Amino acid sequence: LGGAQEPVAGTRLKLPIGNVTPAISMGATHGIILASDGSLWSWGDNFAGWPVLALGNTRTQAVLKRIRDEQDWVSVSSSFTHNLALKSDGTIWAWGQNLSGQLGIGSSRDLNGRRIRSKTERANPTPAVPDNDWKQVAAGGSHSVALKKNGTLWSWGENWAGQLGLGITNRQIAEVTQIGTNTNWTKVWASGLQTVGLQSDGSLWFCGSLTGNADGTNRFRVLTRVSSDTNWSEVGFGYFINFAIKTDGTLWAWGRNAGIYTGAPIQLLNPTPALIGTENDWRAVSHSEYFYHVLMKKDGALWAMDASDYALLNKTNHEPVQFKRLGLRKDVVAFGAAGRGKMGVALTRDGEVWTWGTVLGVPTADGSERPRRDTPWQLPNLDPDAP
Repeated sequence: LGGAQEPVAGTRLKLPIGNVTPAISMGATHGIILASDGSLWSWGDNFAGWPVLALGNTRTQAVLKRIRDEQDWVSVSSSFTHNLALKSDGTIWAWGQNLSGQLGIGSSRDLNGRRIRSKTERANPTPAVPDNDWKQVAAGGSHSVALKKNGTLWSWGENWAGQLGLGITNRQIAEVTQIGTNTNWTKVWASGLQTVGLQSDGSLWFCGSLTGNADGTNRFRVLTRVSSDTNWSEVGFGYFINFAIKTDGTLWAWGRNAGIYTGAPIQLLNPTPALIGTENDWRAVSHSEYFYHVLMKKDGALWAMDASDYALLNKTNHEPVQFKRLGLRKDVVAFGAAGRGKMGVALTRDGEVWTWGTVLGVPTADGSERPRRDTPWQLPNLDPDAP
């Protein structure tokens, strides 16, 4: 474990503590942390110029900085270009890019299809879709999904791969629309071109694209049951790979690149979940768009699952990916990963934030690589009460 660094002027090394369930959600170049006191914090870089940090005109943030001053946030979800957050009053807020209507604040185009510049982005959290009975939010690549307290599932934004689950081929849906009529959804996840939902009977359902093909093949335009099993519990994502954990602690994968992790031949489409390894004590897996993932075991230990070298070699057959225990021996209550830079982050029960891999929020010259620190180090935060 790397030694804690001394905070610079105006910063501290622990986030505030409270009674909210904390969370970490990562984009490609930024991260959002929901602290247990209900406050939101961000750091990193705006992705391709889109204001994902929710810090107004700030483009680069090397240490955690508080988003606004509210302490009533209860859920957060990030993608490369947009973010969704839920407040305790059941309202959804959004910021970042809105080219596909994914923020839920209305279409970014007029009736003639021309882009309306004032609606293409939001630099700060903005009230999004109507109603105040939302339970959970999930941000996909350019689409959004949300679960209501009554167990219904809703979506909006980009739809070319069927990721909204509405059974239609409309490219963009700016208005929040109910997915089917079921009222037994308990949790939802979203990634680049995919949406996965869990029902109260433990069944898992998927819509979107497993391959990213633009020719219309291998698209699931309605939520389709993944398998006959009814003991699914958690879901994560990779590069055209879906991961899922069962209640028995086993880890599974399906999608175009699933064979990298399962040892099976890599095919264009692997729609059926296959087992990863033989261990049966997994609890959760990170959401990452690439080939580096962080997982937690039931004992609270963090492990890395890194298939970056396999992917770069583009092998068609190889041994299953290996796991490596991370040296962060702390009481971790939330974690995340950004696979492009083999970067991970963890929040401890006492409010410490530890990170490793690519250092986010450090300005670099065009084309230059971001710095890396492979030993975990403590991420400071700006004290909002500091002068």
